Amino acid sequence: MNFKIMKKLTFYLLLFFALVLTSFFLIGQLKINRQKIKAKNKISPTLTLKKGGKMWLVFKEKSVILNKPTSILVYSDSDNEPITGFDIVLKYDKNFWQFIKSSPLLEDYQIFKRINDDEIRITGIKKPESKVLTIFKETPLIQISFLPIKQGITEFNIVFSPNKTNESNLINENNQEILTDVKDLKINIK
Repeated sequence: MNFKIMKKLTFYLLLFFALVLTSFFLIGQLKINRQKIKAKNKISPTLTLKKGGKMWLVFKEKSVILNKPTSILVYSDSDNEPITGFDIVLKYDKNFWQFIKSSPLLEDYQIFKRINDDEIRITGIKKPESKVLTIFKETPLIQISFLPIKQGITEFNIVFSPNKTNESNLINENNQEILTDVKDLKINIK
């Protein structure tokens, strides 16, 4: 009788160990599969930076001579986004420059200008009747003429800070401001 009990006990112990080992094996496989699934579903961190719009200044003439009118061109690139409006806020030193006039270079935009002391504010709004998508690609927006009245080194600055609505900017079709970079201009008046 002892032998039968021992036989049954041995059978149950072997069965118990087989179940425990099988459980550990299955739990280990589940952990491995979960890790594989997480790795497969994990979104790899890809960074797509949008360049954004740019605005910069260029002198129309090669050199600037005292008391000889000169012009600055304001250029822009909209990074392949259609533009419905723009603002240019240009600061200059009134000790060196006398404003003469501004001339729009885009037919599809209505231009508004305001001059305050040492600052010129120009706003361009796409005309409602214009149905053409306008993408700026190294596009001259406006020409501004000045008379140099003093010799020396001076600067023109495009006033811009990201997320400010009262400074220079480019506005896309979704009414979003996309300007991200501006380049000022330093010149020596001879």
